[in-house]
Amino acid sequence: MIAATSYPRAATQAAFELGGIGTGNVSIGTRGELRDWELANRPGMGNSLPYSFFAIRVARQGAAPIAKVLEGRFAPPYPGGGGFMPLGVAGLPRFEDSQLSARYPFVTVDLFDGQVGLPVQLEAFTPFIPHDAKRSGLPMAVIRFHVDNPTGQDIEVSVAGSLGSPIGVVGADQFGTPIYVGQPTNSAIESEHLTGVGFGSDLPPTHREYGTAVLASTAHEGVTYTPQWRAGYWPDGAEIFWVDFKDDGRLEAEHPRSNMAESRLAAHDLGATGLRPGVRVGSVAATRTIKAGGRATFEFILAWHFPNRLRGWEGHVIRDDPYSGQTVLNYYAVHFADALAVAEYATAGLGELERESRAFSEALHSSNLPPAVIESLIAGIATLRSTTCFRIADGTFLGWEGSLERAGSCEGTCTHVWNYAQTVAFLFPELEVSARSVEFLVETDSEGSMAFRTNQVF
Repeated sequence: MIAATSYPRAATQAAFELGGIGTGNVSIGTRGELRDWELANRPGMGNSLPYSFFAIRVARQGAAPIAKVLEGRFAPPYPGGGGFMPLGVAGLPRFEDSQLSARYPFVTVDLFDGQVGLPVQLEAFTPFIPHDAKRSGLPMAVIRFHVDNPTGQDIEVSVAGSLGSPIGVVGADQFGTPIYVGQPTNSAIESEHLTGVGFGSDLPPTHREYGTAVLASTAHEGVTYTPQWRAGYWPDGAEIFWVDFKDDGRLEAEHPRSNMAESRLAAHDLGATGLRPGVRVGSVAATRTIKAGGRATFEFILAWHFPNRLRGWEGHVIRDDPYSGQTVLNYYAVHFADALAVAEYATAGLGELERESRAFSEALHSSNLPPAVIESLIAGIATLRSTTCFRIADGTFLGWEGSLERAGSCEGTCTHVWNYAQTVAFLFPELEVSARSVEFLVETDSEGSMAFRTNQVF
């Protein structure tokens, strides 16, 4: 078995993307941080989602509890001229060090800290099953934290996940605070398989920015949640959350009101414009007692659902775009009504989804191919699951030549790139058939002239 590719905390440009084919992504960096949020049908490298992190609380008998963000400490260089903004909770304690290792499609981040004194490992993946594009196209990720207790006493451990609402975010102010179109709404989730928080909006379902998201624990026992932090323009809610979590590892269903936070929010609400600052954050925590010499796994599901994609190639080819303002459904939106439906589907079948994904991983990494070749193959797969590629409602597979930080680069599933790409043809033949069918049956005219960019089906 070829050793996993590893990166130290200092490798700040390395990240591992999570998300299915045509679904958008969120990535995990070498510190274990969630970064590069690209969920809403457009590239967004560098996008941050404020207050979106996991934390741990460790309580030993006879000792004060320890609470830390489940990330390695920030590593230089530190970009920007304004220092760390409060929305990244940089002032909260973190683990001393970290190391990311990848064995595609699985990623692990080992977290080290002498004060915590317990081995902690983050593990995450999105199902990836060759020849099954539907199950490899789920807009979700499994995020786990494995915590070992090598001591001779039982230890109570809590792990909490927090998520700033990604629904309707259309920009940010000078402090990085998201500006929303529509009014975000958070709600509690207690379903058959999940306990946590759902994120939505009062936007109409046809709006381009409409969507839903879920952050939930797959456990029920010992799980608590705060669907909505105290909302304010300043980070009062973050402090209230941290005090609540550190106190006993359990979250109150409703944070106490903060008159200052409420007045600040009111003062900055833009009201009639429909654009509202302030972050809508929800959290879910799971608490377990880990026996001496034992291990506990804290498992969370992050799912998202942004059904409406802009129709056409956003003006890249046709200056007077006939599709301007129109949207088309994503393929996954035809099969799942919202993010909760995605999360429930994935959780109910998680054993099989993970087993088949691991079978592919083991086959790839146990081959006799040189490590450099395997790394090259993985790069192609990663592109397939990036914002470069997408599927529309009828299942048609489409792709840009590549992706820039904020936009697709060179439209049309162009023949001079996609005709010599091999990843799709070998791993997902149905997607290759889709691309070639458009090329020969739609983009080739009666005289045999073939357009080298697809424009008629999208």
